[in-house]
Amino acid sequence: CFSVVQPSGYEAPLLKAQMNTGQGIWACDHFSVFSIQEFVVGTMPNGDEVRTQTFVPAEVKESKDHTAANAELFMHVWDAVGKQAKWQLTDWTIKVDPDAVLLPTRLRKHLDPFTGQHGYVVNCAKPFMPEGPMMFGAMEAFTKSALDTYFTKVSDCAHSLPWDIWGEDLYMGKCLEKVGVQRINDFTIYSDGVCRGVDCTDPDAAAFHPKKDIGQWMVCLEQTKHPRARYTTDAPHWFKDYMRSYER
Repeated sequence: CFSVVQPSGYEAPLLKAQMNTGQGIWACDHFSVFSIQEFVVGTMPNGDEVRTQTFVPAEVKESKDHTAANAELFMHVWDAVGKQAKWQLTDWTIKVDPDAVLLPTRLRKHLDPFTGQHGYVVNCAKPFMPEGPMMFGAMEAFTKSALDTYFTKVSDCAHSLPWDIWGEDLYMGKCLEKVGVQRINDFTIYSDGVCRGVDCTDPDAAAFHPKKDIGQWMVCLEQTKHPRARYTTDAPHWFKDYMRSYER
């Protein structure tokens, strides 16, 4: 698991505060933090100091959806991830925003059935999105073989896709599909305020976003320990019709 943080602002202190919770990226088998500057994020309970890994900065413009057109920035992040090579040590690599509450134990339950496949997780089916169901960027999950293909063929995407008007999550999904990586649909893996709403008592979700300050993050984490009952496991008709319209 890895996160990307700005050298200043709320993100690094928020990650540091998560170190003693036993959750977040710190509960993954391996973890890293990337930034445009090298600095100490904090010290783990075992005394290990965590420093950022650096990547080359890039200008962030406005996307076609009036959000951050940060595809180039994250191309550089992924370059750094590839060079660090920790992705080769695990079955899955997870990119997590600092303001997402990540529960790795739940996440493993979602991902285990797909381990060994050649895919990435599509985690949001918000109605009426122009692109249809897609991977939202606060939590992104990729199998080892998917990243192997990405690192081998990323130049194909850089030279042929209109990434300069895209956010990083749309770019990554489009690129992976272009180079033959499969979509793995899991719309219960993730509870997101920009997708279909965030509910920290969701009994199935493995990540909750956004929780942008330490207090909100900790309250959400506590709420995950008291999940609400599951009402039904069957998707409503409107959702089934919506998904049929985007079958690939």
